[in-house]
Amino acid sequence: MSKKFNRWQILLPAFVIWFVSALFYFHQYFLRVSLSPLGMQIIQHFSITPFTLSSIAASFYYTFVIMQIFSGIIIDRYGVRTALTLASFTCAGGALLFALTTSVAALYISRGLMGAGAAFSLIGTLTVASQWFSQRTFITVNGVTVMVGVLGAYVGEGPLAGLIHHIAWREVMLAGAIICYVICILIAFTVRGRVKKSHHAHVKRAFTTVFKEYFALFLNRRFLIICLFIGLANVCIDSLAGLWLEPYLELRYHLSNDLAGQISSLQYIGFGVGSIICCSLLCWWQDKAKQIINAGMLVALLALFALIYLPMPVFVLAAVNTLIGCSLGVACLGMVLIKQLVPATIIATAFSIAELFKHLLSAIVLQALGALLTLYSNDPTGASGKATHLHISVHGYHMSFMVVLACVALGLGLSLTFTSHQAR
Repeated sequence: MSKKFNRWQILLPAFVIWFVSALFYFHQYFLRVSLSPLGMQIIQHFSITPFTLSSIAASFYYTFVIMQIFSGIIIDRYGVRTALTLASFTCAGGALLFALTTSVAALYISRGLMGAGAAFSLIGTLTVASQWFSQRTFITVNGVTVMVGVLGAYVGEGPLAGLIHHIAWREVMLAGAIICYVICILIAFTVRGRVKKSHHAHVKRAFTTVFKEYFALFLNRRFLIICLFIGLANVCIDSLAGLWLEPYLELRYHLSNDLAGQISSLQYIGFGVGSIICCSLLCWWQDKAKQIINAGMLVALLALFALIYLPMPVFVLAAVNTLIGCSLGVACLGMVLIKQLVPATIIATAFSIAELFKHLLSAIVLQALGALLTLYSNDPTGASGKATHLHISVHGYHMSFMVVLACVALGLGLSLTFTSHQAR
């Protein structure tokens, strides 16, 4: 009885600390995607073009990617509480500036601040989980963490889209800033790391040593393969569900904007559910990680091919899109493999490099898709600033989406090269 009580004395604070960290991850995802339903209000208020709005949205990702380089190093050196407190404060400040600004230039700056702070959210949450939970529990918590982010993205698109006729965009962003400040306070008072005393001196090592370890990770072939796999597995979610799938479904199946958006968002939901399922399977069969990853990527490849090229009823379309997201949930197992491969003292740095790969690959593929869709459109100059059904044909989408299909196929190929040590 005493042993069980002592176990809960450790687990309960661990879950509270993880939950507060995950709240920040949830909220930054909400802020990240909220520009989509609020976009038309902002365009009308500032009299800007859709291209300008896209550039404002992209400024979030520019600073996000840049800060990925430093987020893990900062967390490893100064601790997860200090890093997440400052990051959430920065993110909240960006949301507040966005809500109060009267300048387009300030919109760029505010989104950049939000992206800089958001870059620490997932890395900090996974670092907390890796320090406070056992290897077996970490596998499950990793999957749940991914689901938390997915829910944040869903709330920022679906429910918020239904409220935009009743509330103004400034009110939404102001509320988002206030909530983020509350999360900042919760982090400051509840979150703390759990690094062993024997590691303490190493964690406080000089920055020259830190950067040597950072670049040493780039020379680790097994680590780089895992990072590349994570990036390729996430490309479909970011490039299709995140941007191009909705207009494609509207065009090919003559769906309404709302229905196409709902079907597209099912890929996010499937990804979150699939992450939990894959992590649960790995808990049961800890020596079968390679088989789980290979099976998931193969199913995703076949389902994605069917979604792009085969006609199907709407309800089957929704099921196939959900299956794609669910199958790609195996991407979260990449973080588990990294935790097994990398020393605990630089785990946050390793996680940040994996996130860097993910977002860089997504940005590259998005740019490639945009270029190909422009090439196959009737408006090669892209003067309209956005993709419309008048400009892009179904054939153009089919040819362009081959890039995403190739990325998933390459991800499957990489997963087949995993050694038993990598996927233990």
